[in-house]
Amino acid sequence: MLEFLDAAYQFFPADPSRFVIGATRQANRFAILRGRNHRVRKIDLSGKVDRVKKLRDSDARLLFVANHPSHSDPQFMTEIQRRLGITSSFMAAYDVFLRSERQAWFMQKLGCFSIDREGSDRKAMAAAIDTLKQGEMDLTIFPEGNVYLMNDRVTPFLDGTSFIATKAHQSLKGEAEVWVIPISFKFTQLDNIREAVWQRLGKLANDSGYRGLRDPSDPEETVLKVGEHILSRFLREKTDIEGDFDFVGLSADGLQERLFGISNRLIGKLENELDLDQNDEVFIVDRVRKVRSRLRQIRLDEALVNQYGSDKISCMSDRAILCFRLLAYVLPYFKEKQTLDRYAETVDRLCEDFYSRPFPPLGRRKAMAKIGMPVSMKKMLDEAGGKTRTVVPELTQLLEKRIQEGVDDLNRRNKATGISFITTLES
Repeated sequence: MLEFLDAAYQFFPADPSRFVIGATRQANRFAILRGRNHRVRKIDLSGKVDRVKKLRDSDARLLFVANHPSHSDPQFMTEIQRRLGITSSFMAAYDVFLRSERQAWFMQKLGCFSIDREGSDRKAMAAAIDTLKQGEMDLTIFPEGNVYLMNDRVTPFLDGTSFIATKAHQSLKGEAEVWVIPISFKFTQLDNIREAVWQRLGKLANDSGYRGLRDPSDPEETVLKVGEHILSRFLREKTDIEGDFDFVGLSADGLQERLFGISNRLIGKLENELDLDQNDEVFIVDRVRKVRSRLRQIRLDEALVNQYGSDKISCMSDRAILCFRLLAYVLPYFKEKQTLDRYAETVDRLCEDFYSRPFPPLGRRKAMAKIGMPVSMKKMLDEAGGKTRTVVPELTQLLEKRIQEGVDDLNRRNKATGISFITTLES
């Protein structure tokens, strides 16, 4: 849930360089993945590897789709595709390109192009469809849209990926076929980093002003209390809605219920301020995306900027971002299963939301990937009578289901230290 940006959107087209791609792949293989920002020491690739290689050797167009559990996903996917003998273009959030001109140039040379993940980005959609239609490179998309730092749980997919697959196949008019390749990612700890996670949590508690950090033998309670403290502080500073922001004494279920209620009130007020329709039956994450898309449209219109005022627009943007961050805490991810992997992820998520920057892994990791059964767009469209409106939601649900099943299977096969319950590990 990091690095949301409300700067005016601009499209960055891909400009792939075979030399840059080749050199970067080797650097990624031998140095980047193993470096301090990723610390991947082992790679486990399983599933329909041979099936993908057969598709590679045909005239098929391949669209790779994966969950987005960590900041190492693009690097991991690059290594997987190197092993498969495949070169892929990546759809990436536009804020990555805006970090610097040098970064934008490098990303474009790698074959990446930008996307406004919360708006109707026609240029990005056209670029994605054209990439598959031309067939010189395959395409990779992470349909969750953001990094949620939840290795074990797939969050709802955006429909854009399925729309791209459908339209790209239709544009080929029988000359070739689009296949969607679902891949499940899982990163797991190789070392017992419980003490290191506790130290990171301790620094966070100190920097945030929390003074109750005492007992490392009860990490669930400590994570909950530090999280309550940070959220309470943020809500008091960043919102102007009425509500009880004192979470002391609440159960985990009570905390989730209150956070969901606060998120609903936040987004409802923003919808009112922006004259957007309110519908409580719409998934709240989609409502937040709609608000952020509208804010971006306003920033591009000088008349609307003058109407709302720059300060108010910035304030609304901050509240929309806060809403996104709150929703990541609604699900009882760590309480549900207190493994070392989930402990480290939850603390890192708290740190990222407090400091607004990513944190490198604390220990060596194993990266696991399972390739699921490829999906034939021809078959899906034939069965739906060629109806795009039928295929898009069905494909979205199918991909989400297959990738979650792959994650579950990787967890069942995982023997690394990260899968251990923290109560069984020495601190």
